[in-house]
Amino acid sequence: MAAPDLERLLAALLEPDSAVLRQATTRLREAFADPQTPARLGLLLSAAPQPQIRQLAAVLLRRRLLGKWRGLDSNLRLRLPALVAEALERETE
Repeated sequence: MAAPDLERLLAALLEPDSAVLRQATTRLREAFADPQTPARLGLLLSAAPQPQIRQLAAVLLRRRLLGKWRGLDSNLRLRLPALVAEALERETE
């Protein structure tokens, strides 16, 4: 799932409609099967225009990384701390 698609998926998770939430949750589980999803969440963490999307990306990334840090791609492990620090520096809220 590409970053723009993932951004739309995260936006759907913020909708108040329970049917939309169920469908988005199912699609999110499928997205996490892709090993590139943590990297895309990192991109959304720093580049998403809506603060709610950035916050949700941060929460999902944190939950995904708990206990799975060693299983990540080594390039992502090297880039992720700098990416998160950069996102925090830019965050205004």
